[in-house]
Amino acid sequence: MKGLFSKNIKLSGIILCLIVLITACSKKEALPLEIKSKQPLQQIIDNGTLLNSVDKQGDIYVFKFETESLNVPASEIKEVLPNRERWKTLIIFNDNSQVIIPSKGGNLDFIVENIELNPSGYNPLAAKVQVNLPTYGRVKVTVHGKNGAAGNIEHLCQAQTSRQSIPVLGLYPDFNNKVTLSFTDKEGNERGATEINIKTNALPVLDFPNIKVIKSEPGKIEPGVNLVSYPGMSELDTSTPYMVDAEGNVRWILLLKSSPELKTFSGQIGLQRTKKGTFISGDQSIHRLIEIDMFGNLVKQWDLLKLGYTFHHEVKEAKNGNFLVTVSKSSARLSDGKPRVNDIIIELDPVNNSVVKEWDLSNMLDTARYLRPDANTPQEPFTQNPTNWAHNNSINELGNNYLATVRFQGIMSFTANGTLRWIISPHKNWGAKYQPYLLSPIDEVGNPVTNVSVINGDMSAPNFEWSWGHTHRLCCQTIIFLFSTTDITVTGHIA
Repeated sequence: MKGLFSKNIKLSGIILCLIVLITACSKKEALPLEIKSKQPLQQIIDNGTLLNSVDKQGDIYVFKFETESLNVPASEIKEVLPNRERWKTLIIFNDNSQVIIPSKGGNLDFIVENIELNPSGYNPLAAKVQVNLPTYGRVKVTVHGKNGAAGNIEHLCQAQTSRQSIPVLGLYPDFNNKVTLSFTDKEGNERGATEINIKTNALPVLDFPNIKVIKSEPGKIEPGVNLVSYPGMSELDTSTPYMVDAEGNVRWILLLKSSPELKTFSGQIGLQRTKKGTFISGDQSIHRLIEIDMFGNLVKQWDLLKLGYTFHHEVKEAKNGNFLVTVSKSSARLSDGKPRVNDIIIELDPVNNSVVKEWDLSNMLDTARYLRPDANTPQEPFTQNPTNWAHNNSINELGNNYLATVRFQGIMSFTANGTLRWIISPHKNWGAKYQPYLLSPIDEVGNPVTNVSVINGDMSAPNFEWSWGHTHRLCCQTIIFLFSTTDITVTGHIA
């Protein structure tokens, strides 16, 4: 019995080993196939690249994308199911896993999910369109002109996500506007497009200017629209900025009287575009700076009164992102103790709401240079007086320096530390201290103007005239007068 039992144990062991080996071999053969193509396909999908085509060539599938191709072994793929109508291709792998590849398709009408006219309530010629794109990309908006391509307004949006809220700007009032939404890649190359229609109502504006086109030559002007800073019925009314195209059509307007935050906005100095596409302006009604978007929403505001200033005339975004502002300082006084106004320029940090620089024009110019009004002088507030001796109207960067217009004194340039560089002004009544800074006029052929009456501004010459009553927003490129100093002669652009 003992021997038989031992033999049985040995036989059972052998059978058990065979079963284990057979089972091990069976499990090894049942291991799932490794799908090596998943990762490179997913990387291309994550880059927002569209699939243009997929073809089976022998034992491989060739995936042709917009910018590259990828070969995938046919053994890894069970099925390829293109859906051109929805711009996608479903790939089912042999392990039954799936991936959806954004693909070049046909009609793009399905991307439009919602259209909202006048989303802010303040711009009836604007809309927002919610889109869901096949993959990452940008949208170019084209509002088609009534009378052809000359009236088109185009804008390439910056967002690159699949789901976007698209601003549509430049609609005609009281019109069924045709709008094309072009789906592009990240560089703006068009992939496809769809058309929508947006019906607008007539503008509900009373006492609005009647626009009459006398002559229009679109081929001789830059593309786009012109911004008009309309103050409303009077300077006490709410400002109503609007834009007109080359055909005289209003294509953008802000009706801010219904805005709880901007219903008293007084921005006769107009709007300035920022680098990020919003507008900044000074509100003379309550002495603040405001930032608004293209729909008229208030983005941010800065209280100048809390900083010790009142707003006067201009705010401009500097290269460093700060704001240059012409102001009056509440504590500023003349040597006799009387207040002085409109003679301070500040640089405001809009992030920290702090003044980082202040330039006092009384430290650079002569506060005593005062011309008493005569019968030909306009009445207040256009008349110079001891308190309003300067009347700073504009500020601009000029290289690493600054350019300012001062209505009652002239045009001036100064450095960042407040050192006077030069003055464009009639030479009359300037003291000896300022004579070295006065630019001397030359005629159109470069000869010095020698007539003292012309130099002093008491009379004009046929080929020379001083700049008078300097207003705001003087750009350095607009100086067209000819001047010279003892060591430099400059024509046109003064640096």
